[in-house]
Amino acid sequence: SSTSSTTNSSGLGGATLLSPNDARLQPIDLAGFVSAADGPSASRAAPTGVPPTTTLVREALHEHGFFVARVPEDVVHPALVGAVYELSRRFHALPAAAKRPIHYSGSSLSRGWVPRGEEPAYEAGTVSACEAFDLAREAEASEYDTTQAPASGPNQWPCEETNPTIQHFQRTVYALYEQQTVLSRLLYHLLEQAFDLTPPGALVANTSEHAHSLMRLIRYPPHSPEQLAQAQQRNVGISAHTDFECFTVLQQSARGLQFQQSNSPDGAWLEMPGKGAEGEGEVEGNKGNGVVRGRQQHSLGQQPLHGFDPSDLSLAYVFADDVLEAVTNGYVRAARHRVLLTPWERFSLVRFNGLNPTALVEPNPTWVTPSKPPAYPPRTQYEMISSEMQTAGDNLKKAKADV
Repeated sequence: SSTSSTTNSSGLGGATLLSPNDARLQPIDLAGFVSAADGPSASRAAPTGVPPTTTLVREALHEHGFFVARVPEDVVHPALVGAVYELSRRFHALPAAAKRPIHYSGSSLSRGWVPRGEEPAYEAGTVSACEAFDLAREAEASEYDTTQAPASGPNQWPCEETNPTIQHFQRTVYALYEQQTVLSRLLYHLLEQAFDLTPPGALVANTSEHAHSLMRLIRYPPHSPEQLAQAQQRNVGISAHTDFECFTVLQQSARGLQFQQSNSPDGAWLEMPGKGAEGEGEVEGNKGNGVVRGRQQHSLGQQPLHGFDPSDLSLAYVFADDVLEAVTNGYVRAARHRVLLTPWERFSLVRFNGLNPTALVEPNPTWVTPSKPPAYPPRTQYEMISSEMQTAGDNLKKAKADV
């Protein structure tokens, strides 16, 4: 059955690997969301007999902390996703000397290349194996006031002239960032309605062009059986953590993403399906032929044969972050997630969707009652991110010092 909760325990690190047919992975079609604020989306109607999108999202985030979204191609086009996967692979394949000029330390906003071993340690005593390219909204330094908009400013881009394998990198990657911004706005409207937030526009009103909205192209290198056997518990792909914004949108080329079950007494982990040792669900990216290869081959954007197909580039994980937990006064718990070391190479495309730096984050009046007083103290989005990043940076320094 496509709604069964089929699992097995063959995930990494003893996690439970979800079957693509698991009920928790059945995509929620965002084309069914009706909102007058979203232009073309207003004309879309949910299929007969399907619960409203807002109901599905509310239940999924409350029960699991995440859901799988089917993103309409007029919002984010899957061919563009495939092109960015391929450019990410080519960028990360460049020699370190070609990437060093855009090391994140050269940006006041920490944008650019984050080499392996320099990812902040979100969990004390860990060192992450991933490397990344980070970007956000492009803005000239003269456009913003750092005291009011510390998230705005220029990106650092690799030189395409001296690195011909990444031609059109800036144009293509930033095009995806802009399409994800459209998706982000749609999801903010959706969350406002799903959780009855007041006043109307409670989230959108706090998401201007200066909002904390970072995009990451991350590579997780493969590890040999010997490396995996010798790896200590401190070595991870990326350590367990919750994200500091409102919600995160993530796509992965291969297995690796794991969510911790918030309602599990032993804190068990669930591993999301995808390409693994057998090459199942592999994403090859867009190499000019517009094809994604997996267990079934189908044109980009075509409906998969099952509800969830790891190779379908129109699907993305959407999960709750710290802001949404605070706004709902704990009704939704931020999704704790991690990536362990893998024997296969893995790429992920991640978009963090936060509020304006000065936006005050506190429980929304809808979720505060005499029996449920505010459980989260008021903090700005900037305070939430900066304090957590400071702690993670200190953790990394200590972990390296302890080697």
